[in-house]
Amino acid sequence: MTNERHEKALEAAEWIEHDGQGMPIDGKTMVQIICRDGWKSYWPHEARDHDYYSWTGEKYDITHYRIVAPNHFTNGE
Repeated sequence: MTNERHEKALEAAEWIEHDGQGMPIDGKTMVQIICRDGWKSYWPHEARDHDYYSWTGEKYDITHYRIVAPNHFTNGE
C-alpha cells in the first residue's frame, strides 16, 4: 500500500474514547492508541500488545483507540 493510501485509511477510522476499565476488545484486534500524555501509535498492533487498558495513573494509560483493518497494512496475512 502506498503511503498516501495508508494515510487515507487511517483518517477514515474514528477514535473511540476508552474508560480505563480493562481491554474493551478482543486481544487480536488490530488497533492504534492514544495515551494519556498525548502519545499516538502510528502503526497498528494487536490490542493485547498494549498493557495500559486498565488505568493506573501512568502517562501511558490508553485514553483512545481505533480499530484498524489488518489488510490496510499487510497483504492480508
